[in-house]
Amino acid sequence: MATPWFDPYADADEVRRAELAVEVGLWNPSTPSLADPLRAVVGQSIGHVEPIFDQVADLTGVEVTFEATTVLATMYGGQLVIQVIQH
Repeated sequence: MATPWFDPYADADEVRRAELAVEVGLWNPSTPSLADPLRAVVGQSIGHVEPIFDQVADLTGVEVTFEATTVLATMYGGQLVIQVIQH
């Protein structure tokens, strides 16, 4: 059964939310802009997830295949790089 995600920290005060952001990170809902390439995956189901490894077998990213789109999320020089590929 699919249910919407519930934020367990929604009722936390601003001080506690700031602490949590540092400790574990927080998800913040936002509406993607019309120019955001990830907008293409909103509402699509994930069909497959594949890890991406470098030449020395370190995990460097993930390939997520949606219904009509593939998203590559990889690390390059300490920066997260997102590529969106339409099928």
